[in-house]
Amino acid sequence: MPLLQLTREHADHSTDRGYQFEFFCDRCGNGYISEFKPLVMTMAGGVGSGQAVSTVVSHESVFRDCVAEAKPHFRQCPGCSRWICAATCWNSERAVCRDCT
Repeated sequence: MPLLQLTREHADHSTDRGYQFEFFCDRCGNGYISEFKPLVMTMAGGVGSGQAVSTVVSHESVFRDCVAEAKPHFRQCPGCSRWICAATCWNSERAVCRDCT
């Protein structure tokens, strides 16, 4: 299975109610937090049983979705290979991070 490519540091803010991850710029540490992905509840046992069961969703598959959501907010610098926040640390004129400018 290929490694997911994004920032070196991330935080898992997942709870028993759903999943959420935060990814931090490798240069300044500013973060981007993914949208909260609630656990999906389904009814088991047919109509009228009233038994709620959470649908099994892999933590890894939700993490992959959150990486894909966060990726547009970061750029990988060709000079140093770090994942840099596009808003603050990326030099769009030179297409490298501000440290490699």
